[in-house]
Amino acid sequence: MRQSEDLRVFPISKTGGNPTRIMLDAQDMSRADMIAVTKTFGHECGFVFPAEAIGAANYRFRYFVPGHEMEMCGHATIGALWAMRDRGLLRSSDLIIDTLSGLVKANVPASGSIAISQPRAKITLLTDAQVEAVRHVLGIGRGDLLR
Repeated sequence: MRQSEDLRVFPISKTGGNPTRIMLDAQDMSRADMIAVTKTFGHECGFVFPAEAIGAANYRFRYFVPGHEMEMCGHATIGALWAMRDRGLLRSSDLIIDTLSGLVKANVPASGSIAISQPRAKITLLTDAQVEAVRHVLGIGRGDLLR
């Protein structure tokens, strides 16, 4: 049976925070399985895999929203690390996690706050069609955009 946690990361109240579902043992899950979990949950979900055989990472994390896979999700990363610590699944406090956006360094002390790095941001110019799609979704006019 797969281990999963439904969490709220960064809460300031019992009903606050960023919701995420974390699948702690996703190694036998297909992309379709992960999308199905995410569509059922309706928010960002994180999936924990053992690291690839070659490389510096301790784990591989994948992230999905109902429509697609994401390169990185900070709150799902922290939620996964918290759940792994809570269940006694971590062998070290200093970890490296392989994500689609690059390697993420994590410090997970025995108690207290968990810290992660963020991979370098990639900036890409949008095409005119992409700008129009974003504008449409946000319900804003052309004059509302800075150029």
